[in-house]
Amino acid sequence: MSAVTRTFQLPGADPVLVLVGSNDPTVIQHLDERLIARAETVDIRSGVVWMEVANGRAFLGHLVDQLSNGSGPGPGVDVKVAVADLDSSPQELVHRALMAADIDQVATLLEQEALTNAELDYEVRYQPIVRLANRSVVGFEALIRA
Repeated sequence: MSAVTRTFQLPGADPVLVLVGSNDPTVIQHLDERLIARAETVDIRSGVVWMEVANGRAFLGHLVDQLSNGSGPGPGVDVKVAVADLDSSPQELVHRALMAADIDQVATLLEQEALTNAELDYEVRYQPIVRLANRSVVGFEALIRA
């Protein structure tokens, strides 16, 4: 039997359906109270609550913030996230739910993206090249540092 590879891609700033699940119902209840207010609509398909959000990436960032600001799950509690296009079929929604990404994976992807997009400030430094025999400067090499 071949292993199934789980790959999660961050959604763009487009409207998407988001499912948040956990093995601890109190975590979901706590998150639902805060997150449903940010949803455009709440859609119940295949017995699962999917939230339609206007900006998928911003919503995931808000979700990660909610979980990292003291309201996060305790030890042994899993929180999973699935994202699907608005026009997804019920079969596609079930597949996305089964292949949901761990919230830590989502947080890592968001952090990596933020680091990638961060503006770097470069400095040019000049280092002299010195002739050791008479200690005279014979040139310079330019170094760039971030």
